Order: sequence, then structure tokens, then C-alpha cells
Amino acid sequence: MPAHEALHNHQFEMFMPAHKLMNEIPSREASFSWEGAPMSTEHELSNRKLKESRSRDNTYYETAADRVGSSLYHSIKKYGVRSPVAIEFDESDPEEGRDASIALANGHHRVAAAYNIDPKMEIPVKYVGMNGI
Repeated sequence: MPAHEALHNHQFEMFMPAHKLMNEIPSREASFSWEGAPMSTEHELSNRKLKESRSRDNTYYETAADRVGSSLYHSIKKYGVRSPVAIEFDESDPEEGRDASIALANGHHRVAAAYNIDPKMEIPVKYVGMNGI
């Protein structure tokens, strides 16, 4: 049984399959806007991040060993995702009329690469509040 199926309703998942992160968790980055319009759609963002993850310019990597001669995509294909992606959560506040929300705060390249390699690939996640804690 995948890790995400063995949770109590009030537990945070420690791992999520790439397809869930890609299709069910909105990206905070895609929601940024410029003059009232989103800078990119979720689809445009994931395509750009996938392309960048395949670059060998050593900008995107998980460990120091990956810096030389490998792309992030190649590393994930070989070893899987080794460092957690951050999911930002904001608890509901009925007094302010705010519902609880979550968004992918960082790790977009890792999610895009893992999803392309194997949508069922489990990715480690960590949760941060809106204030970064």
C-alpha cells in the first residue's frame, strides 16, 4: 500500500505521489500575477520547470554530487527525489472568512521531473506555515 493511503484524516503526508503534487496541489508560483494577470498557468509552469530540470547547467540539483555532469532530471531518474519539496499551508480562520489552503512553495523542478519519469513516484514533502515555520 502506498504511504499516502495509510493516513488518518488529520495527519500530514510525509510522501506524496508525483501525480498528486502535480494535479491536486496548486503552485504558489503560478498564482503570482503581473498587472492583474497570472505570470503563467500551471501547465506552462510545469513545462518550463521540466525543461529546466533537464538542463546540465548545474543550476538545479539535489546534492553536491549531482553538480558535476548530471541534470536534476537524470539524478531523479536514477535515485528518485531525495530532498523534500515544501508545501505551504494556511489554516482556516472563520473570523476572517478564510478557508484552509495549501500550495506547493518550492520543489517545482523536482515534481515536474518526477511526474514525467513516473507519475506514481513518491516524493518526500515538508510542510511550512505561511510565515515559513
